[in-house]
Amino acid sequence: NSITVITSRSKKGANKMIVGKLKPVEEIKEIRRIGLMLAIELYEECNVPDLLKIFQENGLIVDQFLFNDSSFRIAPPLIITNDEIHKIVEKIKHCIKTLN
Repeated sequence: NSITVITSRSKKGANKMIVGKLKPVEEIKEIRRIGLMLAIELYEECNVPDLLKIFQENGLIVDQFLFNDSSFRIAPPLIITNDEIHKIVEKIKHCIKTLN
C-alpha cells in the first residue's frame, strides 16, 4: 500500500470528490471549503452535537464551530488516499442518516 502526498493539483481533485459525494445528501444545506478544510452546514432540524457523538462512535474526528450550531468541520490529512476519501464519505453519510 503506497502513500501519496496530495499536491495542490490533486488536492482540488480530492476536494471535488468529497464535495461531489456529500452534495446529494438531503440533510446538507451547504458545503464551504478552503483546500481540504470543509465546513458542512446542515439544516436546522439536524442536531450537530448529537451528530458529533455519532461521528465519534464511528471513528471519525470532527470539529464543531463555536459560533455556528448547524455546521461541522472536517480537515482530512494531506496524505489521504482516494480509497480513504470514499470510506470517510460513506461513514459521514451513514452517521447523518443515523441521526434522523
